Order: sequence, then C-alpha cells, then structure tokens
Amino acid sequence: MVLHLIGGSLMGAGGVLAMGCTFGQGLTGLSTLSLGSFLSVMGIFGGAYAALQWQMRHHG
Repeated sequence: MVLHLIGGSLMGAGGVLAMGCTFGQGLTGLSTLSLGSFLSVMGIFGGAYAALQWQMRHHG
C-alpha cells in the first residue's frame, strides 16, 4: 500500500511538472511533434523501466 501511495504522489507531481497528464503528453503532444512532449514520454518510459527494475530487485 505504501508503494502505491508513493507512486501516485510521484505521478501527480510528474503531471504538474510536465504540464499535463500522460495521455495528454503522449497522444496530443506527440501528434503535434512537440519536443517537450517527446521528452515527457521518454521520462515516463524511463521512470516505468527504473521502477520495474527496482521492484524486481527488492520484491523479486
């Protein structure tokens, strides 16, 4: 439960910093070839990969 709360808080902060949610950045931003949206989506994928790797090591 604690990891879910931390993850939700980080996603909320990321949405504010990226000036939009994941769907907004991924669908709308990438369709207009926005550099900021491209960086946001790469950050989303990178963060997801890092979180999965951390979970596999610690909760494997």
